[in-house]
Amino acid sequence: MSIPPRCQLSEEELIFDIEKLKWVTIPCTSGMEIEQYEGDIRMCRKLMTEYTWQYDGSGPLETALPPSIAPYKEISKFVSLVIDEGCIWEWKGYYTRGPEPAPEFSEFGCGSHLHLRPRPSILHQKIDASKPESQRVPGLQNDPPYEHPEHITLSDVWATTYNTLVEVCPWILPLFCAGKSYSMNVFGFRKKVMYWAKLTHYRYSPETMEREYLRPDYYGHPYTAVALDRKDREHILTIELRLNEAHPSISYVTLLILNRIIRKCYERNYLSPLLDLRPDQRETLYTMLVDAINYSAYRYVNLYDTLEETVNEFVQTYGPIRFVQGREIPRLKREYDSYFKLFKDILYNYTHWMNPIEYRVYQLFANKGNPRRNWRQLWYLLTTPKGEFYWEEPYITGL
Repeated sequence: MSIPPRCQLSEEELIFDIEKLKWVTIPCTSGMEIEQYEGDIRMCRKLMTEYTWQYDGSGPLETALPPSIAPYKEISKFVSLVIDEGCIWEWKGYYTRGPEPAPEFSEFGCGSHLHLRPRPSILHQKIDASKPESQRVPGLQNDPPYEHPEHITLSDVWATTYNTLVEVCPWILPLFCAGKSYSMNVFGFRKKVMYWAKLTHYRYSPETMEREYLRPDYYGHPYTAVALDRKDREHILTIELRLNEAHPSISYVTLLILNRIIRKCYERNYLSPLLDLRPDQRETLYTMLVDAINYSAYRYVNLYDTLEETVNEFVQTYGPIRFVQGREIPRLKREYDSYFKLFKDILYNYTHWMNPIEYRVYQLFANKGNPRRNWRQLWYLLTTPKGEFYWEEPYITGL
């Protein structure tokens, strides 16, 4: 096994069985769509030949990194190719047709949607293989297996994974955000992001997951931040995180964080986090977060500030952000009165400070940094030797 160059890796990269291609601590395979402005992509000739690019209807060119239980390999390959070709560009969450802020209709979304697919056990695959072909879960036999207890069904695994992402993703919104192009002092999503990737508070039981989504004839492509996505017969079902616009180097750490949280939920008997709120309060909270994202995007207000003010307003009316006893985000407290405290706690508990890549991401977001103002550094995040990396804004050295 060859260790990727120059950076010490964390437990997920090191516990690796080459012969069986089994990454024992990662519960989900993951893939990524990279969608960027055509002019930037075409600067890198090798990108055009090494990857297959297409137009998806929203404007930019798009390619997909292959799904893997080792996302570092595919992401570092893409990033290293860009660096080696000397064609790094200012990463975009969207672009406009002109140099000035353009009308809303001329904004084109970019980014890197993430796709996760929970790994089945060998028993799940055996049960599936015993069914008539018309009843089998598409792609299941090709998934790398993961050790689940015998009493845990495939629908238990999918429901736990999906519900965990629904509960956790609203509290790591800054990790999904690339920042604005024409106002680098403002950290926020692009306009209309909530049209394409609206936060959803809906959860699914294992029974619903099996009945509605794990069947061979399910097709759907919902415009929600956490989406059960299967576009057509050629695709297999994934849980798509559509809100993500971040650079692949940031997304790599985001994938590690989410996989670790999901694994911890598996370890406590497949109990996903659950907010301790009445249904109307839960819906109100998600609506307020959507409004905060939109307010930041349209009024050019810092996303950190908008989210913090929104949660403060909710707390004053309804009380703290509280999780059901025993259904907290693992390793975190049950109650929070601040968005940023909850966000920072997730970062602190689910990144390893001894791993330079993860520690760099932690330092950027724990200090309310704007990735857009560090766009050059983003490209070198994965490859710079330990102690030699720095963030330009806020200025942090020796990472």
